Amino acid sequence: MSDILRHHARVLGALAADAFPEALVGFDPAAPRETVVVPAGGLITIGVDSLEREDAWRSLVGLSVTFSRESLEREDVLWNLTADTATLWRLLRRAAGIGLPYVYTTDEDEMTGHTGEEWLELVNLESYLWRTAGDEPPRPALHHASTSLRLAVNAP
Repeated sequence: MSDILRHHARVLGALAADAFPEALVGFDPAAPRETVVVPAGGLITIGVDSLEREDAWRSLVGLSVTFSRESLEREDVLWNLTADTATLWRLLRRAAGIGLPYVYTTDEDEMTGHTGEEWLELVNLESYLWRTAGDEPPRPALHHASTSLRLAVNAP
């Protein structure tokens, strides 16, 4: 994974951790399919999809965010996932618009910045709901909401 993809995934992870403080944020793309139990606050998985250079000043970064929640009640969890997705969309629009400060740590350093200086535009958003079956009975199923997004960012 390139440094620019890793950086923007970590920025999005930091923003998600602030917006959803009770959820566990991770970066393993296989986690939603392999996880058997999620924390009470849910699991947020950030993945990287693509990187395109548009010109000397602008790149397009493709990221994905998956919310995972465990529930016996299908209707309740679908409403929760819909609310999570709406919160994420508002967060992304604000971060790509006026911008938001962020802080994340790497193995060696603490990175700080402001999305208003790095993110130029939220180019595309699309979300869908899906589920992975639990063992019956009485194992609850895991329900997921995945959002794919493309951000125009300042090219390094």
